Amino acid sequence: MSESANDDLTYPEICTDLVKTLLETGYVAVGRGLQVHAEDIFNGLIAARPESELPVVGLSVCKMSFGDFATATALLTKQALAINPSSEIAKCFLGVVSHYCGAAQQSLSIMSDLISNGTDETAINIAKNVVNEINSR
Repeated sequence: MSESANDDLTYPEICTDLVKTLLETGYVAVGRGLQVHAEDIFNGLIAARPESELPVVGLSVCKMSFGDFATATALLTKQALAINPSSEIAKCFLGVVSHYCGAAQQSLSIMSDLISNGTDETAINIAKNVVNEINSR
């Protein structure tokens, strides 16, 4: 098939429930150590939902989980937060990756702001756990 023929193809919209299921599946793949599969899932979701920061956050968590902190940071700062600058979950994982990179003060700053001003319960709970871990050292 020629490239111009591919340009004429239209793809059906992926429903929100399927996107949620695929996001969860991507995170399960990360937890199982299936890096390539997780990356494929998150990259597919990025293509399917380019207006959402959540698949980018998922890909960054995947990169972070397998030790690629530089790419995880770049995904969060240059893509996820560019899509949604107020995304508390993207900020939260930026705080997590900062912590893993040894930037405890930066991580504490991000997490403290989330704890004080955030509304996303998941992001706030992760932030509290990271702050507790940093403070227990």
